[in-house]
Amino acid sequence: KPFYPGGRVSVCSSSQLAACACGEETRVVCLRTGQVVHSVPGDTAAVTAVCLGKGGKDLFVASRSLQVSHWDLETSTCKRRFRVHKSPVTHMCIDSQGMYLATAGSDNVVNVWDIQEGYLTHALKGHRGVVTYCVFHPHPRKYHLYTCGDDTTVKAWDLKTKKCKATLKAHMSTVSSLSVSPCGQFLLSCGQDSMAHCWRTDGAFQKVAAIPVNEVTNSAVFLASEAMRVSEGSEMFEMSKTAEKGGRPP
Repeated sequence: KPFYPGGRVSVCSSSQLAACACGEETRVVCLRTGQVVHSVPGDTAAVTAVCLGKGGKDLFVASRSLQVSHWDLETSTCKRRFRVHKSPVTHMCIDSQGMYLATAGSDNVVNVWDIQEGYLTHALKGHRGVVTYCVFHPHPRKYHLYTCGDDTTVKAWDLKTKKCKATLKAHMSTVSSLSVSPCGQFLLSCGQDSMAHCWRTDGAFQKVAAIPVNEVTNSAVFLASEAMRVSEGSEMFEMSKTAEKGGRPP
């Protein structure tokens, strides 16, 4: 029985689980065995985004009904359903502490929700088109959220002030994916312009690499190699080697 017809996948590395949409349902797959361990029913509308919670115990499913369903996978019960945007959700992510859920919408807005209490904490407006991706900074004391969209920009948000810290412009087409390095020092963006850009996440948000991918890219991630865990310098060395292989310098 097929469980992955295409689209984005949400992975929880600690529990070795992956969740993916399959029509109106969501399938949760064990990465060790390749077996479907949960099949979560939908709400009669096509699923647009899925997100596994910390530890793989919670699952959030957004559909074209404009609702997000919060499922407890240990008991296979739906804890709550709530309306999050005026149009379909394109992507969701959870912070490193498992306290907040960010939802990127096709209504140009990014919302942040308190998972425990179920209320809206932030409504971030600034993109001039569909917001395609969102990701929290991995450090628990750095309250930053990064978003991108089909307006070709990447935005860095300060969740304490609820303001946009920086708007990063380098892509020529829709920015489709973001990834923050394990050390938290770098932000990777990729898009439909066949380019990937690497930025520092400090106050200046300086671009440190521009990597021609030579094809439309829908997703890109940093790999947590041992060298990258040890020091920022090692990570920059890995990025420099990639840039040298790919072509032009930053």
